[in-house]
Amino acid sequence: MTQEAREKTSSRKSTESAGKIRTVVKRMYQKAQQAKEEKRKIAYCMVMCNYEEILEAMDIVQVYTENYAGLCAVKREAEQYMDKARAEGYSDLLCGYAQVGIGFDALRHELGGMPPDAPDGGMPDPDMLLGCTMGCDPRWKWYQALGRYTDAPIYNIEVLMPPSDADMDAIKEHSVRYMAEELRGLIAFLEEQTGRKMDYDRLMAIIRQVEETRWWWQQAYELRKAIP
Repeated sequence: MTQEAREKTSSRKSTESAGKIRTVVKRMYQKAQQAKEEKRKIAYCMVMCNYEEILEAMDIVQVYTENYAGLCAVKREAEQYMDKARAEGYSDLLCGYAQVGIGFDALRHELGGMPPDAPDGGMPDPDMLLGCTMGCDPRWKWYQALGRYTDAPIYNIEVLMPPSDADMDAIKEHSVRYMAEELRGLIAFLEEQTGRKMDYDRLMAIIRQVEETRWWWQQAYELRKAIP
């Protein structure tokens, strides 16, 4: 076998799970669109905000706007939404995720309905906007900006990000207490918006399931150490 032939057959293959993820993503947006038709509560969300289990326990359908911006980029549909955001006065130096998200909502508002050719059917108009401070400033201001295009109420929480040289033992108690208070405030907001009280037994069951999922996820990562 020639060197060229060996090089052609040395590419890495995708895993079975990677091949299935596209179907999972499509189903996620279909679920949100169906929820809108059924008049169930829909929340715009951001990743790494520590509130996913709370929303699941309260039957609030989650739509992750940053993820949708990534999908638009992959489907080569991001530019039209970025152009719309700039036309609305937002700088082209603004985070690309935020440009796409703001542009999408601005265009949907202008059209009075879903933009044509929106990837995977688009994001339905939300009933609430749940932001947080984790990662960058646009994540705090993004949903505030959407007030120009939707009447959905907004609730932001602060997710603490201690500096890398912080004494974690010294700040742990304060950090846990602070985050607990932030999440209690969010629960009160969600109860007001939905007209339902939190089912804490259900919440704890969901948290236990998530913790087990994370344990198995870590076991899968450990298997990656194996050679070959």
